[in-house]
Amino acid sequence: MGSDVKVTDNDDYHLGSDTKSMTATVIARLAEQGVLSWDQPIEQLIPNVSMNPALKGVTLAMIFSHRSGISGVQNPPGGPTTRADGNALSIEEKRPWFTFILNQPLTSTPGTK
Repeated sequence: MGSDVKVTDNDDYHLGSDTKSMTATVIARLAEQGVLSWDQPIEQLIPNVSMNPALKGVTLAMIFSHRSGISGVQNPPGGPTTRADGNALSIEEKRPWFTFILNQPLTSTPGTK
């Protein structure tokens, strides 16, 4: 920027806050394939995880349109999102994270705002 040097295929780029769009794309492709549905309640998608009873019936569409009532929740205290070696956590390793997030007080009634 601000010079005559052109961008090349070998240039490094910082990608920030891209996981939301990547996750939404993966979910959309799975929905297109019929693997899951936008109207599917999260308790069917993440079975055997304790959750705030007010979240029963909240769908993927509600989550992805920010109408689930879940808002501003950060990672659980001490909750890693990757292993020390940089590899992704397994679903079982993420279970405490799901449980923490899904048991937080809601900021609104699901589907209202």
